[in-house]
Amino acid sequence: MVRIIFKCTIIRDTMTTTASSPGNLFLCGEHAVVYGYPAIICSVEQRTAVTVTRTDNPSIEVTSAEFGTARAKIEERDIMVTTPNDELAIFLDLVRSLGLPSGFTASITSSIPVQSGMSSSTAVLTSFLYALRNEFSLPIEPSSFYDLLLPLQKKVHGGKASGSEIFSSTLGGFHRIERRDGVMESHKLCEHDLDIVIADTRVHAPTSLTVGYHVPSLIDRRRELVFETFDRIRDITNEAQKALQGGDAHKLGKLINENHHMLQRLGLSHPKLDDCVCEALDAGALGAKLSGSGWGGIMFALVDDEHAEDVRTALERTRATVIATSIGGEGTRVEEHI
Repeated sequence: MVRIIFKCTIIRDTMTTTASSPGNLFLCGEHAVVYGYPAIICSVEQRTAVTVTRTDNPSIEVTSAEFGTARAKIEERDIMVTTPNDELAIFLDLVRSLGLPSGFTASITSSIPVQSGMSSSTAVLTSFLYALRNEFSLPIEPSSFYDLLLPLQKKVHGGKASGSEIFSSTLGGFHRIERRDGVMESHKLCEHDLDIVIADTRVHAPTSLTVGYHVPSLIDRRRELVFETFDRIRDITNEAQKALQGGDAHKLGKLINENHHMLQRLGLSHPKLDDCVCEALDAGALGAKLSGSGWGGIMFALVDDEHAEDVRTALERTRATVIATSIGGEGTRVEEHI
C-alpha cells in the first residue's frame, strides 16, 4: 500500500466537476524502473481535463475528441456496455470497481499528445478518478489512487507498467520512484521550475510494444547487456538526483544526454528522436533525451534562457510538433467552471 498526502482546493459547480492532471516526463530511469531500478519522474505543464456531470439515471457516457464515445448502463451495480469503444473501455473498467449509485456524462479534453511519452493515459485516468471522487463524494483518498489505477495502467501497457507516473500526475514536482519488496515507493525531491522544449516526432508506437514486447525479448536474448545498461542508468539517476537538488542544471543536462545514449544502446530510440536530440544539442540545449517508452513519441531538451528560442527554432525545422513549457509544476487540481 502506498501512502500519499494530497491537498487541493476544490472549486466546483453543483453536479459538475472538472479535474485536470499534468502529463509526465521521465527525467531519467524509464524502462529500468519496471525492473526494480530507481527513476526520476516529473510533471510537465501540459494537462488533460475530465468534466464529469452526475445524472439521476443509470446511463453512462464517456466522450473524447480523440477517440469518440463509449456508453454503458448501471444495472444492479454492474456495468452493461451499450456502445462499445475499445479505446475508452478502460474508463468503464474503473467505473465498474467504484459501485456508483447513478450515471454520469464525462468529457475528455487534452493538450497532451496521445502515445507521445508524456503519460497521457495516466493524466486522463487520474483526472477521471478525481472528478468522479468529488462529483459522487466517494470515500476514496488520493493515497489510494496508485492501488486503484495501477492494474489499469498495466492493462494499457501490455501487462508491464511501474505506475510511477501516477505519483507525478497526482502530486506534481519531481519524484524519485523505486520498487522495494514489491511495493512502489515515491519520494518527492523538490519543486523546481525548469524550462524545456518538447518535440513530438508524430511517430506513434504503443507503450506495450517496447515495455511488454521488446525489452522482455531483449532480456531473453541479451540479458547481460540489458542489466549492465540498467546498472548504469541507476547510477545516472542517483547523480541526477544530486544535481537536481543542488540546482546544477549543467550537470543535469550531461546526465540526461548519457541516459539517452543508454536507451539507444537498448534499441529504444528512433531515427527521428535522435535527429531531434542532435539538433537541440547543436542549438545549445543543456541536455536532451527521449522520454517514455521510445520507438517514437517525444524527446525533450533542457534549456537556459540564452538558448531556449534557438532550441525551439531548431526543433521546429525538423518538422516535429514543438512545445515550449516547464516541468516540476502542480499536480491534479479541480478547475473552476467559467
